[in-house]
Amino acid sequence: MAIESYGALVKMNSIKWTPFILCIVTIIINIDAFSLAPFIASYARELNAAPLMVGLIVASYAIVNDIFQLPLGYFMDKLGRGKLLLMIGLVADAVAMLAYSLSRIPKHLLLTRIFHG
Repeated sequence: MAIESYGALVKMNSIKWTPFILCIVTIIINIDAFSLAPFIASYARELNAAPLMVGLIVASYAIVNDIFQLPLGYFMDKLGRGKLLLMIGLVADAVAMLAYSLSRIPKHLLLTRIFHG
């Protein structure tokens, strides 16, 4: 029994860290995206957005995310999940976060939500 558990320990130590890192990055990106959700409508109203525009701003992230998630996932599977693509995604996410704070009119906020999606 001790030999079997030692073999399991050796197998656990030989697991690549890439899936773990991808999970951590995914959690971070989801936290920053979905922590904004309760505040986006209020922020859009502060920018004097009409009710229809507020709805578009709130929904645009999910719409764009839904449209591009499968095709980009397929592309990532074909290309490989390298560190370069991971870094590009993180930089794009950081740029989107900065763009939220720079949005001064509802149209800019809508474009930021579309980019972030």
